[in-house]
Amino acid sequence: MTAELQSHAEKRAILSIFDYIEQSTIESALTQTVLGLTEQISQYRQQLLEAKTTFNDFDEALTAELQSHAEKRAILSISDYIEQSTVESALTETVLELTQKTFSIQRGTCYQLKLHLMTWMQSLRLSYNPM
Repeated sequence: MTAELQSHAEKRAILSIFDYIEQSTIESALTQTVLGLTEQISQYRQQLLEAKTTFNDFDEALTAELQSHAEKRAILSISDYIEQSTVESALTETVLELTQKTFSIQRGTCYQLKLHLMTWMQSLRLSYNPM
């Protein structure tokens, strides 16, 4: 029995050594895998930070452009209002001047017509005078 016990003890020792080797191999493979994954995560993190910086830069540029566009639109609106007011004022002034000139011309025409009528009537009286 002693030989049998010894054989059994040797088999257990050999199995323990195989288990240790297998565990060491698995541990080494897991360690390598974890290191590789850690490196990939680190690279992804770096890429994410770069993408975030790019996005923030783009966001700032877009915000500045939108602000500039809004300011330009406001300036154009003010400019359009001023131009429209100027044109309106000039048109109002021109209409008033034309109205005054037209009235003055009509008054002059009426006066001249009145003079012609008076002259004509006087000439009729003189030519019709039955003395």
